[in-house]
Amino acid sequence: MKNPNLIRLAIKKGDKYLPEEYTWDYCIANKIPQILVDPKVKYATVSCDLMSIDFGLVFPDGKSFINEWEIYYNVYCDRHGIPDNKYSLIGGSINLGFTILKKDLITVVQSLIEQIDLHVKKYGIIDPVRKEYYEINTRLNKMRNTLEHSVPWDEEVYDKLEKQLRVLGEKMNF
Repeated sequence: MKNPNLIRLAIKKGDKYLPEEYTWDYCIANKIPQILVDPKVKYATVSCDLMSIDFGLVFPDGKSFINEWEIYYNVYCDRHGIPDNKYSLIGGSINLGFTILKKDLITVVQSLIEQIDLHVKKYGIIDPVRKEYYEINTRLNKMRNTLEHSVPWDEEVYDKLEKQLRVLGEKMNF
């Protein structure tokens, strides 16, 4: 059972997303999708990234989440008369963004979370090559950050990790 105190989304207020503790690292630690909401006067934009569930997460055989969400979103737009100039659905197999009426925000985001949970359980698999690629990339980014802050680090380890990253990227056609 999911933790009822778990923060499941952040809402943009001014130039910040609140609550502030809802960060990429928070989503990774709790293995939840990162959902960010940007409400405007009448509409709201919702973006969602499933990568934070697990870095190796993939959906085989064209079972991307956007394929399933597109059906729901199109029905929603038809029922609520979303004009063509506000219709927006973009994404890939593990991320998406869309525009809805602000008044429907809670209902739509709850449905999004439920559908993500079901989709990941049904189709999600972990690709070990992809997982290793992102783990190495995360480690390299941390090393780069320490370099920017003038903290000494091991250049030999860094070069080795960069080489591994290139090899894995070639395997994944990155």
